[in-house]
Amino acid sequence: MPKYFDKEHSLTFVCLYLKNGTKVYRSSRIKEDKISREMGMKGLRHRFIGSRYKGQFHTAIIFDNKTKSVLERFDEYGKKIYNHAGDQL
Repeated sequence: MPKYFDKEHSLTFVCLYLKNGTKVYRSSRIKEDKISREMGMKGLRHRFIGSRYKGQFHTAIIFDNKTKSVLERFDEYGKKIYNHAGDQL
């Protein structure tokens, strides 16, 4: 069985701060040898922020896996409040 969510080789990951006080980390399926980082971010937004954990978190942050820098930040409603260009929204 292939390992789809490989933490070491994925380009991006999301950290969800849940309302019950726990943190959840999920990696993207996009690996270094595949498509761009933007596709990985799109998948994380769709799978975890927009559907699976919708309404359960108060902050969600998408990180670059290599540099560990913040790419996007979302509030509890799924609204983007920070993007990787460094602009506050």
